[in-house]
Amino acid sequence: MMRRIGWPIVILLLTLSCAPVKMVKLPQPFKSTPDEEKNVDRLLARWEQWNAGAKTFDCRFKRWIYDKTFGPANEPKFVDLGTIKYAAPDYGLYRLDTAEKDGKEYPIEDARAEHWVFDGKSLTECNYVRRQIIEHKLPPDFQGTRLVDGPLTFPPAGLSLVLFGVPANPYPFAAKAKELKKQYYLREITSPAARHDEIWFEAYPRSPALATVFQKLQLIFRANDMSPYAMKMVQPNGKDYIVYQFFDIAVNASPTPPSNDPFHPAVPRGWQKIAEEPPAAR
Repeated sequence: MMRRIGWPIVILLLTLSCAPVKMVKLPQPFKSTPDEEKNVDRLLARWEQWNAGAKTFDCRFKRWIYDKTFGPANEPKFVDLGTIKYAAPDYGLYRLDTAEKDGKEYPIEDARAEHWVFDGKSLTECNYVRRQIIEHKLPPDFQGTRLVDGPLTFPPAGLSLVLFGVPANPYPFAAKAKELKKQYYLREITSPAARHDEIWFEAYPRSPALATVFQKLQLIFRANDMSPYAMKMVQPNGKDYIVYQFFDIAVNASPTPPSNDPFHPAVPRGWQKIAEEPPAAR
């Protein structure tokens, strides 16, 4: 069954990041030549440069969920459309808007709705089943974390793995190439069949903790400026996967908080707001 990443994973990551243990690294799943490593460094430097210039980032996305265990073998189990917003240094929004079936869009079911907002101090969940706005407060040590030091914007099924990477960036998109290489084994895999304006990357987690979230990521950038285009996240079982395609990308086109209301969700009539204190420090 396709996993829905939830708040318990946040607590797990907080625990892992705070615990005084030696982090075990997984073996590298491929071999790279020195020239291939230099090419990866060159491309990451370009991504870092693009990322650093984005103060606000808005886009729409389309998401295909393939569940080969409990869904159709060769067709997506779900097709969804949603919105992602980012504002430097630590505001983010991830929201599913509609579901698509037979080429038509429908309102997303409450049970599958995902709407998360991060403001540097709290991760806020809009729970449509319980009709609650749930504010998950972060421990003081993690407040003000700069998401991924830039407009990451590639959360998989749910931002609660903490939105754009708090306390640790779980996706290979961050402003600092050096930090990316500490967390992931990276290589370019651009296929001869790929469009001439695309660059393809593959990323494998170095730590066992991230390997429980995904087996690998395949990423597509626009070659002219290294802006994001698509991502495929393969689940730990190696069979199920999620595909994202990003469109209507707008960089530095939105007002910055606090004027940008999407980062401060209002409580709808009939809903309840709940504030949850952060996990106790270990």
